Amino acid sequence: MAERPFDSLPYYALVRPSHPALVEMETGRSYDYAALHDRVARAVSVLHNVYHIGVGDRVAVLARNCADYLVLHLACARLGAILVALNWRLAPGELAFLIGDAEPALLVTDALPSGLEEAFLSGATVETMAAISERIDGARPDWREGEDGDRPSLMLYTSGTSGKPKGALISERNLFATALGFGMIGQVGPASVQLSDSPMFHIIGLVTAIRPILLQGGTILLSSGFDAARSYARLADPSLGVTHYFCVPQMAEMIRAVPGFDPAPLRRLTALFTGGAPIAPARVHEWLDDGVVLNNGYGMTETGTIMHMPLDRGMIYARPESVGAPSPMIEVQLRNEAGSVCATGEVGEFLMRGPGVIREYWRRPEANASSFTADGWFQTGDLGRRDEAGFYHLVDRKKDMFISGGENVYPAEVEAALLAHPAIAEAAVTGVADDHWGEVGLAGVVLREACDLDEAGLRLHLSAELARYKIPKHIHFLDALPRTGTGKVIKAELKIQLAEKIGD
Repeated sequence: MAERPFDSLPYYALVRPSHPALVEMETGRSYDYAALHDRVARAVSVLHNVYHIGVGDRVAVLARNCADYLVLHLACARLGAILVALNWRLAPGELAFLIGDAEPALLVTDALPSGLEEAFLSGATVETMAAISERIDGARPDWREGEDGDRPSLMLYTSGTSGKPKGALISERNLFATALGFGMIGQVGPASVQLSDSPMFHIIGLVTAIRPILLQGGTILLSSGFDAARSYARLADPSLGVTHYFCVPQMAEMIRAVPGFDPAPLRRLTALFTGGAPIAPARVHEWLDDGVVLNNGYGMTETGTIMHMPLDRGMIYARPESVGAPSPMIEVQLRNEAGSVCATGEVGEFLMRGPGVIREYWRRPEANASSFTADGWFQTGDLGRRDEAGFYHLVDRKKDMFISGGENVYPAEVEAALLAHPAIAEAAVTGVADDHWGEVGLAGVVLREACDLDEAGLRLHLSAELARYKIPKHIHFLDALPRTGTGKVIKAELKIQLAEKIGD
């Protein structure tokens, strides 16, 4: 017998109805728990009665962050439908592929991008977010509950850094496990206030920054998007009382670069949580030295945010490169190429198992077959090691590792050494073919504003940090690194961009 999804809104609407649940920062529109529960019920009515959305139907959203983005997701969960969160940063051709793949019954958008022809919409009804919001305003609530927690309620597409994106089907049971796990890691409670400005097409923006707060009855301050100066001002504003903030490392660096930045007001934060990309230990120490707990962790679209370091400055300072320990909601193994569980200190692939891990990708049987072991473990493709104290360290993507002169080289380690130089803002390393060594390193480097550094100076810095075989043979200074719509570096494109320079 199916178990219904865990839905915290009816409970909090009853026991703390007037506590603020969700605030739209740009409009000032605010919902307490009673009002948010009511609005989700009205959205259920609109989706079901007006657009005939039912079990398994897809509702795609191509829009900036707003309260009704979340409301539609929660309404889909009660109907057994699937919200498909689309990345508005993508080009029309990329969006056309995702929409054709998802085949939504309804597409909700701020505005259709130019070049996204009706022919690509697969027969979907297209509606603006403003029109949907107006319909919700006037609807009568439908108080039905969800029926099956194992049904997917969310589809997030992987970034597609290698090959076409895949739709990860995320169930309410997955989301509950993620919310519970990160709530424990991040010490989320009923008094917590989360500033959320990461895009809601991303696991951070729609899950990590939202679900743990709703589970505990806290408050979400929802911004339409990230702006470094505005986000810093809100984090520093004592009247807002922000306790939790989650961003990618690049966002944290942009906040530090805001003119007049003062870390003192941010010391009130439980932590500044980061994830989604490596962060140099020197950067972690900078925040800690300023009295702000910066806590980097690890997670994936397919697993949710699953581990961070403890919220202890001393423990983080001692292991600034660690992604911490997993929550009790997830099992983690490291396995070597032979399939054996790794010994302490040995590098192997991260495998995950637990209620937060997806069961399948949308219409990708070959990916499902290759992503899971025979005994049910999800193969992440990420390499790591476990230290003697039990904390995990992310080494690199399995596919990014290359072999130079018979030695394994992990680009993430080289990138960390590059980022340790105070003049470097961004760095990416990949392997390229070499007649003598088989493969050698190729580095793309972006300097900080007003900083000057030449290749000789950078190589001198690297020689003190890395073994000789790890130092990239090719180093090129760039204005920007090629990135996906979710901010991940596209290393295949980096190779193409620098192909002519490599041959020079």
